[in-house]
Parts: sequence; C-alpha cells; structure tokens
Amino acid sequence: ANQVVDSIAANTFRSVKYLVQMTRGTNYHVTEVLIIHDGTDTYMTEYGTMFTNASLGTITSDISSGNMRLKVSPTGTVNSATLKAHRITVVV
Repeated sequence: ANQVVDSIAANTFRSVKYLVQMTRGTNYHVTEVLIIHDGTDTYMTEYGTMFTNASLGTITSDISSGNMRLKVSPTGTVNSATLKAHRITVVV
C-alpha cells in the first residue's frame, strides 16, 4: 500500500522536487519527482529513473488535510526496503 514518505503544508509550498532512493539488499532504485498543486489536486512527473535489477516501488502524490504528500508503494517485501528522499521546495 502507499506509504507517506513526506508531507508539507500546501499553503506554504506550491511545488517541490524530490530525489528518491530505494534499496533492498543489492538492488537499487533512484528517481526524481516534480510535484505542483492547485490547492485541490497534485500534478506529478517522474523522470531520470534508474534501477539495477527491477523497480522497487511506485511513486504517487496527493493533498490530504492541507498537506501535499509524496507516497511510495513498495514492490515485494515492504520491511526489507530502505527509502531515502531529499526535498527541494519553492515557497508559494
């Protein structure tokens, strides 16, 4: 299921860029994500995706309770994966 990786105040930030890295054993996955919102919906693009053997997860976004959220749905066994994300934001 979708796991919330990051959540930021939508009324403070209009857009965000993430560098997301997932690791499971000796399998690695990295991708960049841009998200923007209109106050109700998020619009996302994912690019620059690379992985060593197979994709380790699917990325989505939404707005919930006034927060813009980055979510990842891991593939395979959830508790054996490590996820790290770096965020760059632009203030409204």
